Amino acid sequence: MVRFAARQWSRYHALMHGAATDDGKLTIHLLQPNPHVPGTKVLTEDEERVIRDGLRFRDWVLTGYPLLQEELGELVQRGVVAEDLTRIFSDIEEDIWIDGAHPNSRGSRLIMDRAIDLIEAHPAGQAGRAPTRP
Repeated sequence: MVRFAARQWSRYHALMHGAATDDGKLTIHLLQPNPHVPGTKVLTEDEERVIRDGLRFRDWVLTGYPLLQEELGELVQRGVVAEDLTRIFSDIEEDIWIDGAHPNSRGSRLIMDRAIDLIEAHPAGQAGRAPTRP
């Protein structure tokens, strides 16, 4: 079931990429970070508590994320602008996670800044107005 879900995720992103590029638009596809992915961030005591006391989907992440990462690699090989952000918080020592799936405002800002970097680095992203950062 998890393999099927990962393939569907990949197909969706490939379809969105195809539709956008057919229309001359840039799309970027990001594999979001998750605190259950091993080795991606040393969790603080508060993060460990909110994750432990939250929804129980760690096993799904441990099973599914390697499959999503594999699918993401195949998307990139096919020319899709995509990036694995699971390690984006690896150097952050303070709280980032407010639960087992969602970052706080600092974490969200880091993700948005990386998305902007990807857009600005792509020729199609340079053709339009560059996003501004507050």
